Amino acid sequence: MNIFPDIRPFDKHAFQGDVRRLLITSEGFETRSLTWLRTLTANACYFDHALVCKYIPEKKARLDELLAEIKPRSRKEPSIVEFWRFDPILFEHALDHQLAPILNHYEEIIIDISVMSKLMIMVL
Repeated sequence: MNIFPDIRPFDKHAFQGDVRRLLITSEGFETRSLTWLRTLTANACYFDHALVCKYIPEKKARLDELLAEIKPRSRKEPSIVEFWRFDPILFEHALDHQLAPILNHYEEIIIDISVMSKLMIMVL
């Protein structure tokens, strides 16, 4: 028995609308870290807010490019939360601090896991 909905291709036109959405994404150094956002029409407001996970210690990343892709698609300025690779409990606390007061404001939460580590995905 399959309890999950069928997988459907992403339809960016059906994605628009008056739904309060939060985007949670991560920086990365690969071009795929920007691919999904670039499929969305620029200057169309898809998200109310975005939370970007930033890896610490820093490595080569496309954070500035990612923020530039998010800003025209979000009503609010993106927030950054640090993911400490060698001490992930700090990320859990920072994430809770960022999300707890605002989580109930959103109808949908979109998590782009394309460049997230397995540990970051599990914590989220």
